[in-house]
This record gives sequence, structure tokens and C-alpha cells, in this order.
Amino acid sequence: MAGVVLDADAKGTCLVRFDKMKGPFTEMGKKCKGKSVKKCCDAFKAVGCPLNKLLNDLDNGCWDDMFYFIQTYDRLPPGTIFKKCVEGPHGIKC
Repeated sequence: MAGVVLDADAKGTCLVRFDKMKGPFTEMGKKCKGKSVKKCCDAFKAVGCPLNKLLNDLDNGCWDDMFYFIQTYDRLPPGTIFKKCVEGPHGIKC
């Protein structure tokens, strides 16, 4: 994914610097505040799917870091992505 910044020195923490990826998050924030659920979910997938292996590893903190960033930077209410985008029992399909 273009714009992903990895911190090679981090150990046991998320290697992705979500704070350096403001462009994709800004776009997602705009689309998720609109009325189109499909546009919101597509924007989330553009950010999350390339990082799905890191996000699915609950020991590295990436999941928490990304959703913290979504809630604080994009000012989306907690649960916005889950309420709009979950596609089945395993979450979001990439």
C-alpha cells in the first residue's frame, strides 16, 4: 500500500505508522460521514485490506492503533466501520 510507513525498530508493537498515512484516512473519513455505506466500506478496505495480516494479529497492537486513529483523526464515532461494513461472521472480506 502506498504511503505505509513502517517503523523497523519497533518490537512487539505495530510496525505501521498510521499517523503518517493521513491521506487515506482523510478520504475514508469523508466517505464514512456521507450517506453511502458502499463508499465508506470501500474506503476502509483500501486502507485495511493491504494490512490484513498485521491487523488480524491481535498481539501487535495494529488493530487498536488503526481504530484509535480512525476515531480521533477522522472523528468517526466508535463502531462506525463495524456497523456499516461487517459482511459476515468473520468481519470484512478483502
